[in-house]
Amino acid sequence: MIKKILALMFLGVFTLICENTVLAQSDRVLQGFVYSESDHNPIVFASISVKNSSIATTTDALGRFEINIASEKQTIIVISHTNYYKKEIIVNDSLFSGKINIYLTPKAIQLSGVVVSAGLYEQSLEKLTTPANVIAQREIVDNMNSNMIDMVASIPGFTQVWEYHSPIILRGLNSNRLIVMKDGNQRIGTFPGGYFGQDMNIYDTRKVEIIKGPASVIYGSGAISGIINVISNEPFGNNKNSVQLHSGYGSNNNEFLEMIKLCHKKEKFGISMNAKYRKTGNMVYGSGEVAENSNVEDRDVAINTGYKFSDKHKIILNANYHYGDWGKPRGFNGPTKRFTEIRNKEENFHTDIAYAYIMVPFIRTTKLKI
Repeated sequence: MIKKILALMFLGVFTLICENTVLAQSDRVLQGFVYSESDHNPIVFASISVKNSSIATTTDALGRFEINIASEKQTIIVISHTNYYKKEIIVNDSLFSGKINIYLTPKAIQLSGVVVSAGLYEQSLEKLTTPANVIAQREIVDNMNSNMIDMVASIPGFTQVWEYHSPIILRGLNSNRLIVMKDGNQRIGTFPGGYFGQDMNIYDTRKVEIIKGPASVIYGSGAISGIINVISNEPFGNNKNSVQLHSGYGSNNNEFLEMIKLCHKKEKFGISMNAKYRKTGNMVYGSGEVAENSNVEDRDVAINTGYKFSDKHKIILNANYHYGDWGKPRGFNGPTKRFTEIRNKEENFHTDIAYAYIMVPFIRTTKLKI
């Protein structure tokens, strides 16, 4: 009897060792470092994950990582970081010969940049106590966003009701509880739902800052859900002349989007013009039903010019023209059919003049905005 018990115990231990050996052989450890492509510095807290699985890890203070990879199937690892563009790598046997080096391309605007709208003075995002996002101009162009509603739709916390002329909803509160600014100047909406942002040319920007959470202490009760601050490109540069042309097409509603930008920049004087034209057909729902009267046409022209008197003070003029023609499809404001007959047209012109003077070191900047 004792011999049988000992034999069973030995068999169990042997089976357990064999199972662990098989598992150890089926998983391999991939090791390496993640660096910035621009300066070759290690990237801390970069995410390394196995695509379509829950296996993931992050880099340490040296940019170092280790991750288990299953060897019985083809695997793709995804390397990502908030300030860098995502990279995917197909795992092969050569990657296990030693520690690999992975380089990520930095985005045009990193989240460690300066945020103006967080308070009455410039402040680094690293010091903010509220959630924030910064959208670089390059991201807007790459995504071919058509307007502000489309631009913020993919950011957590925002809800998109319709893709044109609808409230910008942040954390369940619509636009009358969200402050939208252009270079620190608040835009006022003429609709009960607040400012919708459809008349702002988002392509005439350097970056867009989004601060989530109450900011009513500084901006009043209209900033309960947060702030959006659109920062324009400065017209100054080093003797630079450029022409940019972008074109896009959407198959769902036969959308055409055309953009052109002309720039003439010098050290003390510069001028740029940005024009956008967009026209769509009717949208098609997932069920195949056509959303009648959902077609849109809009035109935007933005001119940005300025003069730099010296390194201490400068004056900048922004002028924006917008024309929009859109309809409301059935079900947008209710199930009644009468909404399919409503067409809306708007035309407006907006100008901003800003004068900035940098004073003594302990007073950073004084700005006069009209």
